[in-house]
Amino acid sequence: MNRTLVNAFRSVAARRVALLASALLAPGIVGAAEGAAPAKAPGPMDWTGLYVGISAGAIFNDSDLKSNQLALVEDPCKRDIHSTSFLPGAHVGYLKQLENKLVLGGEADFTYPDSSGSADCPCYNSTFDRFTVKNRIQGALRGRLGYSLDYNLMPYITAGVSFADTALQYVNEHGDSYSQNSAQTGWVLGGGMEYGFQEHFSVRAEYLYTDYGNALNTRLPVITGFSDPNGQAEADLRTHTVRAALNYRF
Repeated sequence: MNRTLVNAFRSVAARRVALLASALLAPGIVGAAEGAAPAKAPGPMDWTGLYVGISAGAIFNDSDLKSNQLALVEDPCKRDIHSTSFLPGAHVGYLKQLENKLVLGGEADFTYPDSSGSADCPCYNSTFDRFTVKNRIQGALRGRLGYSLDYNLMPYITAGVSFADTALQYVNEHGDSYSQNSAQTGWVLGGGMEYGFQEHFSVRAEYLYTDYGNALNTRLPVITGFSDPNGQAEADLRTHTVRAALNYRF
């Protein structure tokens, strides 16, 4: 009886050892037992190609106003004018990735800030004297320089020329109103991070600084009955843009 139990136990033990050996010889476990290297991180993608996209964010406009006119209580009158607005836009561009992982390209964008900011400069015989700086449409032609990293990431810098449809306006309660619309050219500089996903899509976040210089101006010949042939107002314009974008890559 004891011999029968011993033989049965040996038989069960032999089958268990065989099953364990088969499991250890499985490809995954053998590889792990031999110290196989862990899975590698995804390699950098190839950013070469044409792309189009849409963007949305915020634009912050800053202007320094200076006005001269005999009717002004302060002559000259100096004010800081600020405004913020939602910024929708669209863009198209092309990138070329080099063998050293540098990425070169260019982009054209169009945005619609439709923003305005105002400040008051008191005048004699008047209680409402307002100057307004407007930034209605803005676009740019920019070069891009990036570097392709693992995990489909690409940090980049960008610079170029920017264009804006602007205006400087003055109005008071006596019906004196002067306005000058102008198309301005300036320079733009910024940078961001782009991430590619799936096969044709990428998203990015970026910051852009644009400077249009002291180009906005309008004449102020008569205010509240005061005539001044040298009366005028001028303002500069600088913008800060923070936005996100979704791109489709062909």
